[in-house]
Amino acid sequence: MRRSGVVLCLALAACLGGCGSGSSSSTASGTTLDVTRSQPGEVQRVDDYPLYYMRTSSDYGFDAYRRGATGGAVPGPLAHGGAPRLAWACTCFATAPSGDGPLFGRNFDWWHRASLLLYASPPNALASLSMVDLYYLDFVDPVSLDQLRGARDRIAQRAPYLPFDGVNEKGVAMGLMAVPSAEPPFDAGKVSLYDLALIRLVLDYALDTNHAVELLGGYNYRVTSTPVHFLVADRSGTAALIEYAGGQMRVTRTEDPFMVATNFVVFGSRAPVSTGCARYDRAYATLSARNGVLPRSEALDLLSAVSQEITMWSAVYDLTDPGVDVVPGRRYGKAYRFAMNGGR
Repeated sequence: MRRSGVVLCLALAACLGGCGSGSSSSTASGTTLDVTRSQPGEVQRVDDYPLYYMRTSSDYGFDAYRRGATGGAVPGPLAHGGAPRLAWACTCFATAPSGDGPLFGRNFDWWHRASLLLYASPPNALASLSMVDLYYLDFVDPVSLDQLRGARDRIAQRAPYLPFDGVNEKGVAMGLMAVPSAEPPFDAGKVSLYDLALIRLVLDYALDTNHAVELLGGYNYRVTSTPVHFLVADRSGTAALIEYAGGQMRVTRTEDPFMVATNFVVFGSRAPVSTGCARYDRAYATLSARNGVLPRSEALDLLSAVSQEITMWSAVYDLTDPGVDVVPGRRYGKAYRFAMNGGR
């Protein structure tokens, strides 16, 4: 397991048009901010939206947690109530292999603002980059740098349990999206994990998409007040949508060299022929016209085109040379690039 740091590049891009325009932009080279020498536990502010960055190399106890150990140091299932269901409007897609690698695009749409890009390199698991909504770490907007630095030990212990999307050093990416319902199987002989803990499971241990599916099948999905499904993809271009319907874990793959998921259950639906979801239709049509191949700049264009007023962040994960371009709060004029092990 590689233990080098993360290089952060500030990539300045031309401003995009409106959400529905699909106008193109190109990402230009920008200033490189080297954070490979940042100390574990050090919190840095990257953008005033705000977007923060933190590195942790500690053992946050997930190996014991996934085996059924419990304790007050880690968060339990999330309570997603307090906002209309329409607020959950996330979009994920996985592209085909290309010069920019297969990519994993993700819009996280929710009512909060402050987010954290976490680089976790525990001694007993794979290194990963993941995005965390700081609200679920008990920080209420506006969140200041001083607040986070004053709570860095708590963040280092709890934030790894709260990834909404991410990629690991093997090039396995995963994101969740809310759906109207989930009916998972239950096996009394298996440990039950809530939604974000299942993402941590994959980020910490999955070697590829098939391994991720195998890992997920070894646990009960404990549904919270907002049921979800998961899109997983890897550096080979293999993708899978994991859903829970009729008391079974349903794994959907596609003959297309790409995959799209939004906020409806694909299993048993007529997707992509008829979906009723404009975001899905637009993403699918864009990828289909390109045979699934998009460079990073156009992947960000597509995320802009399907973004919502409440998009907290857009992320394009590089699965070949694991890293991520992050745009906080629809500020598509600039993307912050975090690359593991130096990047490209």
